[in-house]
Amino acid sequence: MPMFLKRIAAKQIIAGITKIFKETPKENVEQIAVRLQYKALKGTKDDIKKYVKAVKEGNDAGVLKPKWGLRMQRLPDDILHRLTTAGQTKETITHDLVESEDFENFTLGIDGKNRPTVVLRQRSLINHTVQCILREKERYGITSPVLGYRFKDNVMTKQKFPQTIVIDFSSPNIAKEFHVGHLRSTILGNVLSNLLSTFGHNVIRINYLGDWGMQFGILGHAWLSHGSEEKLAKDPLGHLTELYVDMNKTISKEQKESKSKTSGSHRKAMQFYKDLENGESYAIELAERIKNISLPEYEKFYKMLGVKFDVISGESQYNDKCDDVIVRLANKGVLKTHTLMNKETLTFVKIDDDVTIKHEENASKSESSQEDKIPANWAVLQKADGTHLYLTREIASALDRLETYQPDQLLYVVENGQHAHFNSLIQVMKAMEHPFFLNKTVDDIQVKFGLVVGMKSRLGNVVLLGELIDSLKTEMKKRIRKSKTTMEIPEHEEDATLTNLATSGLIINDLMGNRRKFFKWDGWKNRLDIAVRWHYCHARLCRLEENTFCPLNLSADVTVLRDVYSGSLAFQLARYEDVLQQSIQHLEPHTLVQYIIALVDEISQYLNVHKIKDMDKTQGEAHLLLLHCSRIVLHNGMTLLGIKPLERF
Repeated sequence: MPMFLKRIAAKQIIAGITKIFKETPKENVEQIAVRLQYKALKGTKDDIKKYVKAVKEGNDAGVLKPKWGLRMQRLPDDILHRLTTAGQTKETITHDLVESEDFENFTLGIDGKNRPTVVLRQRSLINHTVQCILREKERYGITSPVLGYRFKDNVMTKQKFPQTIVIDFSSPNIAKEFHVGHLRSTILGNVLSNLLSTFGHNVIRINYLGDWGMQFGILGHAWLSHGSEEKLAKDPLGHLTELYVDMNKTISKEQKESKSKTSGSHRKAMQFYKDLENGESYAIELAERIKNISLPEYEKFYKMLGVKFDVISGESQYNDKCDDVIVRLANKGVLKTHTLMNKETLTFVKIDDDVTIKHEENASKSESSQEDKIPANWAVLQKADGTHLYLTREIASALDRLETYQPDQLLYVVENGQHAHFNSLIQVMKAMEHPFFLNKTVDDIQVKFGLVVGMKSRLGNVVLLGELIDSLKTEMKKRIRKSKTTMEIPEHEEDATLTNLATSGLIINDLMGNRRKFFKWDGWKNRLDIAVRWHYCHARLCRLEENTFCPLNLSADVTVLRDVYSGSLAFQLARYEDVLQQSIQHLEPHTLVQYIIALVDEISQYLNVHKIKDMDKTQGEAHLLLLHCSRIVLHNGMTLLGIKPLERF
């Protein structure tokens, strides 16, 4: 049974228990309420399905009996034990609670194991759900006493609430066209930020741009060799991406021909990167120019997706702080150096032996000797020429965030393959004896998601977001023209509406499954159909409130709704709090996506069965009020996902 209804029952059970004992139980009342919510049996929606089947087969008149209800919950064993050892038997507990006026809307029975079971009558299910939605509106589903608790492995602990949470997401590499590989982190990070902030946490959203490193060395050398001002003016990111891809292919070809990692183009790229780190003016100016070209292009897509950041920073901001990281580790006595066969000296921290680290491509590997291979448990931070690695800048940025924001949580929304990188980060911070990381594991900081299969930007085989959105808009326009329904879009709203539908399809497509699974970019046309259904359903509910023969009455008596479809829809609305709790507890937005799909199905079925214009006033007002609450929940859920619900469609 949905959590907020369990909370209602829990309070009434506590009131009944208090009357029985004539004193407050030893446990804190709030803790008992929380325990009842978590320990309770889940609601049995199968009962509704069985009843629907009975109606279809003509075994019932189609109206639920007044005392018919859903199983509410079973009293937890530990509370039952305390009650029975205090002299109360299961039978007397049941009798005393049933006789209590606190149970006007509930009945009590005995389950198969002779334990008290609370049952909520349907009229109360609908009434409690509707009143709660009307009272809390956009806050519905997020005003729960469970917020301050962590329930794991059957142990409940009190947590600090609200928390300050720094979340790093999107973080594209500068000078590359925005593609669907960037989209995964962007969409997931935005939805999680929405959830966390909606639940009352102080969320700092950071876009940590890849504006430094060897990739910039490759791009810088490519621009100096083959860059065209004319092409740059026509298609800024397209030309920069072309240069980057072509130079990578050139380097790869040269390496194969020379059978060496240090080909001519590769050496020149490394020199540009070294000049960048050393602050050479020509390199710094080019890097800044490329960054200033890229950001406005990215902002276009962020605006389409409804994504905003509190801070936009980049690796370049922490280049001059990397030496401080080296000094702090040296002072702890954990920094080591090693000279390879090619006479290059590496500075590193030795971490756990069971850790496998994927070292950066240019941390130096010699083809001539097995002895030159970098051990898997070395976290390399600096090379012989003084340049630092990505890990070093990551450590510097983490130290800055911890000092600036004093967060309770530090989250990175990054694909699964970066597990070893974040393990290195944690291990080095532990070696530094930073208190924030002492008890942390990778799963505490990395929000993992599956890699987009088959995409490598250095090879140029990516799906560009701009092209994809244009394709989705074109497809949607064709469908609207072919549609036999009342779908139509005013000409002045067409582009904005099509963009909304396209980005909605992208968001749904990205969040349909478990975030950790590998992701293939296909099936987007089916997701577009789902997006259309969601928007059409919301717009239909808006139109119903505006055009119905029966005006919306917020005081309508919904207890008159006895049909199975009303009970089923109310049950779905009551589940919303549980869905949000699951989504935020596991940082899994797909739970919310699947819920909205089910909710839209319930609403559509409900609208097909009930024609408000044919009802009397009492029934019409009650049905319209339930649909009004359905629209509120649908609007809230879509908004959390970053989708702006259409009111006209």
